[in-house]
Amino acid sequence: MLKKPAGNILDKDSTVLRTKPQLTTIQFQSIKGSIIKSIEDHSPVWLKVFYPKYDRVLHGIIMTADYQQQRIEIRTIRNQSEWIEIKNILNII
Repeated sequence: MLKKPAGNILDKDSTVLRTKPQLTTIQFQSIKGSIIKSIEDHSPVWLKVFYPKYDRVLHGIIMTADYQQQRIEIRTIRNQSEWIEIKNILNII
């Protein structure tokens, strides 16, 4: 006879959190260059953003960069603005 596991298998508390991969200096400089280009040219970019439970991909135009708080504002295709911390960007195309 099988035993029923205690608690819900899908409990949020039981989710394993990932650690953010470390970027090389070259990768980080490339990301910064792409941010500046998107702001100046209003060219669309694809961002791959790290979150502890998943990676998120955003498509839009970077409107501004707040270097004091180390974050950028991206306006997505759906015309929504969102602030992203620069340290959480894994890749930018």
